[in-house]
Amino acid sequence: MRASVCILVVSWVVGITAGVFQAVPMLLGACGLSMLAIAYYMRLRTQFFIAVIALIYLGFIYGGGIVQPRATVCQGETTSYATLDHAYSISFDQAVYVFKRNDGCSILVYMNRFPLLARGTQAHIQGSQVISSIFLQDDGIDLIVKHANVEVLHKGTSIIDTLRIRGIETLSRYLSEPDASISIGMLLGDRGTISQNIQDEFRVSGISHVLSISGLHVSILVGVLALVLQLLPIPPIFRFGIMAIVMWVYIASIGAPLSAVRAGVFWTLYALAYRARVLIGASTVPLAVLALLMTFDPRAILSPGFQLSMAAVTGIFLMLRLVSFRLHPVSSLFFVSLGATIGTFPLVVYYFGGIPTLGILVNILIVPITPALLIAILLVLAGSVISPIISLMFSYVVHILILWTIGITSSVQYIPYAYIDHLSMPGWGVFAFYALLLCGVVLFMHQRRMHLRELWI
Repeated sequence: MRASVCILVVSWVVGITAGVFQAVPMLLGACGLSMLAIAYYMRLRTQFFIAVIALIYLGFIYGGGIVQPRATVCQGETTSYATLDHAYSISFDQAVYVFKRNDGCSILVYMNRFPLLARGTQAHIQGSQVISSIFLQDDGIDLIVKHANVEVLHKGTSIIDTLRIRGIETLSRYLSEPDASISIGMLLGDRGTISQNIQDEFRVSGISHVLSISGLHVSILVGVLALVLQLLPIPPIFRFGIMAIVMWVYIASIGAPLSAVRAGVFWTLYALAYRARVLIGASTVPLAVLALLMTFDPRAILSPGFQLSMAAVTGIFLMLRLVSFRLHPVSSLFFVSLGATIGTFPLVVYYFGGIPTLGILVNILIVPITPALLIAILLVLAGSVISPIISLMFSYVVHILILWTIGITSSVQYIPYAYIDHLSMPGWGVFAFYALLLCGVVLFMHQRRMHLRELWI
């Protein structure tokens, strides 16, 4: 029963994906592969075949219908009144915000860094507005204004943004550079103040994901929060409520990146299933999360971050499931890194044109200390409320851990062929890679006499 439901959900997701990309060959290929997989593994009746094909085509229609060109064409103006929607990035000398005009058009505004603005700020924007690139339009941004003259008419009162701004100010006060910039990027999702040199070193080393808010970061924070709540004498239902509220406030405060939203939905569903005493498989919740996100926002599949996040999670899950023998902690780190690397390989080449050849080794050396680093950053923030001495003590811990991280990434730069650049892969090549990978998984399971249902236990 569980495998049947999973196949139906996967059919719906594949149909939406094909519809968003308007990929008719992908649609036909998905139908053919689904028919073969069901015939081989499930041996179900004709009605189930019809249901699978129907869901794929309905998903194709739904995804294609959602992603349509905008009816309203945004025209550039030299002056306009707008309301701050969210912060895009902040660097040492400037801030980049997304404003909404009264006609609904989004404007990416480059302005002075100070003062930091909260959502809801009403402003008069002066400057030449030009049409944004296709990449930014996919991100919901219609126009760009560089060197804008912004007159704040009414300051925003968003509590979430106010907390985030105070967090940035606190970390900047207690941490030196580059510790402050890296900590702000890891915890608050703002990479604008991280030097380009450090970002390049992390990219070449294959650990750029450490600087970005990902499911790993949200999961670590949820774990810390759960441990703290366990110490409080309150009913379990209130613990769950507090954890959910704090988690979603945090995700909203960092701009709700798709990777963080995915992790938030995952932990919410997992906690609900646990509270309801529902026995679920390890892969059921991630699959439900994917289906929910794709249903509510089919455009999410267009985001490179979302694609990389889902590919990494899927690669890790399959690798750990297929490697059935008992793993040592060190070997488990290797297979986790290997699964994420294989899962994201074609997307990394497609979007970034290169691959970090030492990424698996560097991840093994750095990812295990990431939880300790995030906890130390949190303690710097918490200590600022109690005593500056506490914050200074933990700022030293942050410095040591970041020094270890930067030392490794800097050393990688001197290793020949640590990063192979100038590569390219067409869109059909990405699809072909994943199709071949799927066939390889099926053949491996057949050789090991593994049944499909073993993936869902």
